[in-house]
Amino acid sequence: MPRGFDVEVEKLDLRVGGEFVYRMTASDPAKVAMMEKMGRPASFEVTSVITAADPYRFGYDSPMGPETLSVSVEFTAVDDGVKMVLVIDATKPEMTGGAAMGWRSSLEKFEERLAR
Repeated sequence: MPRGFDVEVEKLDLRVGGEFVYRMTASDPAKVAMMEKMGRPASFEVTSVITAADPYRFGYDSPMGPETLSVSVEFTAVDDGVKMVLVIDATKPEMTGGAAMGWRSSLEKFEERLAR
């Protein structure tokens, strides 16, 4: 989950066509203020549809009104570990910025935990 947000997964059906439903809540005062400035609620639910699910690939589409945010993650074994390719696409280009920022923050937190 991105820094400054709590994420609660409400439903996760990891089959193609299954739903991935989660609620993001800004828990850091700076993030609450950022959401207010953007005219968005501090807590919101996202319902996504799984588009790919196997041991090496995961993807989902998140409809947001008339727009759609698509995310795909692919894992490939390489000599010194695992290569991860993350692709974020949207019907409206400005939607990718927030998604990329959230994923970057989440992956930084993950890296910090692995380093412990």
